Amino acid sequence: MKRLIALLALCAGTLAQAAPDEELLGKSRGYPVGTRSNWFFDESVRVGSFSHLDTLFPVHTLARAAEPAPLPRAAAEPRYRYRFREAGFGVDDYLAPAHHRPAGDQGRRGADRALPV
Repeated sequence: MKRLIALLALCAGTLAQAAPDEELLGKSRGYPVGTRSNWFFDESVRVGSFSHLDTLFPVHTLARAAEPAPLPRAAAEPRYRYRFREAGFGVDDYLAPAHHRPAGDQGRRGADRALPV
C-alpha cells in the first residue's frame, strides 16, 4: 500500500510540472504582446501575441448581436479523421500533448469548452 501511495504521489508531482519552456514563452513577464513584426518569430512574445491577434491585426470586427443565435449541440460528435505518414488519426490524437503544445483552452473537454466530454 505504501508503494502505491508513493507511486501516486510521484505521478501527481510530474503532472503538476509546468512546460519546460514557459520562461522562454514569457510567463514571468505576464506573456507580453509583440508587434506586427515580431509576434510570430519571437518566442518570448508568442503566447501573448496569439492571445491578442485581434489587437495586432484588427480586421472584420463584427458588432455584438442584440440577441445571440442559439447553437444547439449536435446529436452526435462528428468523427473527424486525418492521415499523416500512412497512419490514421482523430481529434484526440491531434490534441494529445505528445503531438504538439496546444495554447489556451484547445483540447480541453467539458461543457464550457469546444469539445464535449
